[in-house]
Amino acid sequence: MLVKVLEEKVRTPSAPLFSHSARSLIISKQAITRMLATPSLLSLILHKGGKTNEEISNSLRSLRVLVLQGEVVTTTLLALCSKVLPGCKIVNSLSISECHDITYAELYPNPCCRLMQPGGAFANCGPPINNVVIQVFIYISIHGLVWLLVEVRSDG
Repeated sequence: MLVKVLEEKVRTPSAPLFSHSARSLIISKQAITRMLATPSLLSLILHKGGKTNEEISNSLRSLRVLVLQGEVVTTTLLALCSKVLPGCKIVNSLSISECHDITYAELYPNPCCRLMQPGGAFANCGPPINNVVIQVFIYISIHGLVWLLVEVRSDG
């Protein structure tokens, strides 16, 4: 009986992920202040669905910190975020989920100017965080395939 009750409490419906109005309503109604998302999910959330930027901004006004992870962040998405989420700190993070966070960079509202190249298509994910060592190995097979292997070590 206890297992069934716990399962019911932890279950998350997947339908709201595909509906802009449902996602915005959940964020607004629950007053969510921090969120971790892939850039593609954030793009889905920010799609207007017939709403203006101001209406979307109002439905997401509780957000204070947004961590983007798992994909590259385009400067186009970042520009839209700065319009729609003016009071939200936007962070780009690179990590290996089985291992450790690797890099971290604030993109908005206080980006480090060396992290953003003028006219670039993508936002930088920042330098390695403390106690992280990154080694990159490039292997070219006899068939011409390029393998990029990354080793990450951390002290904790």
